[in-house]
Amino acid sequence: MQWLILTVCFVANPDACEERRIPIYAAMSPMACMMGAQAEIVAWKEVRAELDVTRWRCSTDRERKVVSTSRDLDGEAAGVGTTSD
Repeated sequence: MQWLILTVCFVANPDACEERRIPIYAAMSPMACMMGAQAEIVAWKEVRAELDVTRWRCSTDRERKVVSTSRDLDGEAAGVGTTSD
């Protein structure tokens, strides 16, 4: 399964940011995920006007396991790598 991982900040408080994960259930390649991500983000944001998406990337279940393991080992969350710039 693919995941769309967003870094979002509150419009009223731009310094308050967090990570949100959106599951993408369709079987697709990482490239297809990247290409379709913008439409998914727009649809997600339509009902969340209080949030501003500042970064995003696609991830797989396999990558999430690696991030979870590294987070457990060193106590720090992994950074978001791919941006929509």
